[in-house]
Amino acid sequence: MKLVTKIFLQVFTGFFFLSQMIFFYTLSEAQKESLNDIRRYEASDFGSRAHKLDVLLQGQKRLNEDEALYQIGLKTYFRDIFGENAALYLNGKELYNITKYEFDSNEIGNQIKSVGYWGDFLQEDEKSLYYHLNGRRLLILYYGPSEGENKNSAREYEIIWYKDVTEIYERTNRMAVRGIFFTIAAMAAVGGVLYLSLRRTMRPLQELKSAAADIAGGAYDSRVPVRRKDEIGELAISFNQMSDQVRMHVAALSRTNETQRQLLASLAHELKTPMTAIIGFSDTLMTLRLSEERKRQALTYIGSECRRLSRLSVKMLELTGLYETEEEHISMEMAAVGELLEQVRILTAHRLQEKQIKLVITNACPDLKREMDRDLMISFLLNLVDNAAKASAFGGKIEIFSEESSITVKDYGKGIPAEELEHVTEAFYMVDKSRARSEGSIGLGLALCRQIARLHGAGMRIESEAGVGTSVVLSWKEAAGLQVI
Repeated sequence: MKLVTKIFLQVFTGFFFLSQMIFFYTLSEAQKESLNDIRRYEASDFGSRAHKLDVLLQGQKRLNEDEALYQIGLKTYFRDIFGENAALYLNGKELYNITKYEFDSNEIGNQIKSVGYWGDFLQEDEKSLYYHLNGRRLLILYYGPSEGENKNSAREYEIIWYKDVTEIYERTNRMAVRGIFFTIAAMAAVGGVLYLSLRRTMRPLQELKSAAADIAGGAYDSRVPVRRKDEIGELAISFNQMSDQVRMHVAALSRTNETQRQLLASLAHELKTPMTAIIGFSDTLMTLRLSEERKRQALTYIGSECRRLSRLSVKMLELTGLYETEEEHISMEMAAVGELLEQVRILTAHRLQEKQIKLVITNACPDLKREMDRDLMISFLLNLVDNAAKASAFGGKIEIFSEESSITVKDYGKGIPAEELEHVTEAFYMVDKSRARSEGSIGLGLALCRQIARLHGAGMRIESEAGVGTSVVLSWKEAAGLQVI
């Protein structure tokens, strides 16, 4: 939420609730005063009528002790004195009631006693409460048997007198609704003026916020216009200086981070194949009884792969550009292609045996030698064979063709969709992500192969068809770079 909006909402909400609290307090007090005025008047009238009835009944009680005549007189006097707004009860039973309501004298009596309300205008045995009955609000006045020291055994009747005050509540509700609408209208007008004023005052900070958001989104050349000479103007100048420093630092960190990321990923990827070979030879030594010659051969390959791992770590640093010394760690020398292919066959034997994949090597030029870094070229071919094995079905076949100017690694596996071909040599790109993750791949194999090919002044071409297979060609004649068909 914007700062100007937050300030506006806080001020607006504060004024709104304050005005509503004052309004409803005033309205509540007005309603209370109206109800009290009605209650005072009704209680005074009710008290005088009840007192008159009590006097008449006491006189009749002295003249005639007959209960039936007493009840007849009670009903007659009650009807003449109270009319239609009261109900009469004797010993808890309804004796006379021509009102619109049926009252429960016991419930009302208990509620009045629990409320314990005593008006200053009521006698000790005259009590009142507000009662909700049949959707109406009623003021109930109660007159019952006296209690305590003033208890008069001659009076055993109860009187419930009511006054409908629903109109007072409805009028208050109407006033509340009108007040709310008026307040909303007034606050809308005041709020509009307040919002425009706050927005104009906070505009320089909005520009700073937008510029900061641009920088956070990667637009490090974003700047804030300096239009003022006050504290906000000084803040804008400092912000622009900070933006320059951030841009320079982010650029440097991005370069370093990308280089380190490629280094770690490359090392992790390149370590897998030698370690697989080492594990395979060590498992062979531990599980099989071998001749001394075979043991020596297996230990020789383990030692060779360990030394290659040591050299490979330095060369990966060299490839990523992090290891910069005057000493050249990329060792270019003449190497026999046939020996190179034989070593690849031995190092991949254990890996291919797991899926019973057959590796067929065809060397058209047995005596051919090429200038290369032997370790990197072995990594190049191991990566291609490893990718081919992942794409091949159980019991499949992989072929390596060596000619005078090229080496081709071909498989008959899943192939690569045409729309994916131009992306497969990008670092960390994986065609089948679920399969690649399950097999421990991180999408660096072909990216590293492309680097190695370029380092050797060669080109790399990929030919593939989905469902048919893939061929990767290292060609010394196509040194212009990566070509994909």
